[in-house]
Amino acid sequence: MEAIDYFNCAEVRLALNYLEGAMADYNKAIELKPDFAEAYNNRGNLKTKMNDLQGALIDFDKAIELKHDLAEAYYGRAHLKKKMNDYKGAIIDYDKAIELNPDCGEAYYLRGTIKSEMDDEQGAMADYNKAIALKPDLFEAYHARSFLNEELNDVQGAIEDLDKAIALKPDSSGSYILRGCLKSMSNDVRGAMEDYDKAIELDPNFGYTYSHRGRLKLKLNDVQGAKEDYDKGITKHPSDAFAYNGRAYVYLELRNFEKALDDVNMAIKLDEDNYDYFDSRGEILMTMGKLNEAIEDLNYALSKNIDFVPSLENRAKCYRKLAEAEQDETKKADLIAKAEADEKKADSLKEKK
Repeated sequence: MEAIDYFNCAEVRLALNYLEGAMADYNKAIELKPDFAEAYNNRGNLKTKMNDLQGALIDFDKAIELKHDLAEAYYGRAHLKKKMNDYKGAIIDYDKAIELNPDCGEAYYLRGTIKSEMDDEQGAMADYNKAIALKPDLFEAYHARSFLNEELNDVQGAIEDLDKAIALKPDSSGSYILRGCLKSMSNDVRGAMEDYDKAIELDPNFGYTYSHRGRLKLKLNDVQGAKEDYDKGITKHPSDAFAYNGRAYVYLELRNFEKALDDVNMAIKLDEDNYDYFDSRGEILMTMGKLNEAIEDLNYALSKNIDFVPSLENRAKCYRKLAEAEQDETKKADLIAKAEADEKKADSLKEKK
């Protein structure tokens, strides 16, 4: 057998997911033909897949050394460099891959994902647009552009991208969940509910969908329906802090403060970096009349995000309740002033949005 025969065998074994056999065949092809650039490139891709990142880098470097115009090698090395968190190096390689093969939609899409992570929003959008123009059936590009549109506060644009993604893959439960979240943000309650229902139909074991639908049901004052969904979500994903936090609000509506606190405490235990859950506990404590404890939680949330509107509004309510009970006029005036300052800031932030 000649080098090309081993190379072709490796491709077949790779298609059958027989990785070790494919590796052996690529090795033999390179042994027989040491200047076989394509074999080095494909072996580099396989090593990347098998998480031998340094070995992959050596192979891609060799492929490029042997064949400077091998676009696939720059593409593969760019993907590898992204995995190695060398974003600048990855961009340089994607640039070269695109220069050699300007019609490769995937290269634009992948370069766009890196630009997005580097906060180059305009560059990322340009790349996603180009990727879709070149390859209108590139499902992942619509998803990526949807995320970017959401970050740019273009919720309708984000929804339209998910519409296209769903048209390409109607069985993608994740797409329905994401579109449901965006529709909920847009106050399209019926559309959001339909998307969550569809996502659950497609994948009834994904607990996070129940949690999102539970949140929507609570918004519609379907307290019992919300509780049932949160219960299902927690049963399927016991480590879902979002579900515990949501169910805490169900118990708050039911005036079961003990269970509300138990759930929000569990949410904080599971994800102590999420200041939103401290705001939730602050709101529960405020409703219980434990105003000073509530303020402690709200202060903590605001220490993590000084512009977090819910905590500003909740703290203002606490200050006003404390002012109502305060007998000392000087202290009362100070509490009212604090409440007014929080309300003014919250209003200003909402206007900017």
